[in-house]
Amino acid sequence: MNRRRKQKLLSPPRKKRNRWNRSNRTPASAPPPVPAAPMARKAEPQLDLIKDPAVELQAISWSADASKRMAIINGQICREKDRVGAYVIDAINTGDVVLSNGSVRGKLVFKIR
Repeated sequence: MNRRRKQKLLSPPRKKRNRWNRSNRTPASAPPPVPAAPMARKAEPQLDLIKDPAVELQAISWSADASKRMAIINGQICREKDRVGAYVIDAINTGDVVLSNGSVRGKLVFKIR
């Protein structure tokens, strides 16, 4: 008989750990956890749609990282703060792009054709 097997036979049996019955549960007298309140979103002003035929939104690539967001407008790859014709891109969202022309703000909505 080899040495490992002999040690295994002579050592006391291991206690099996039941992973479903853990001792770190909260006691019954503890109050139930309070769910976190949902974060209130800022009410954004409703933006009008831009109906300028010279500006056409063709695609959006959105990322949580603002530096990776892109939109294809008039065949050009654009990022936030880029200039497209007379407009400046203020924000690229998941379904639209917010543009401004001086004090006038509006949005281009992406539609799949």
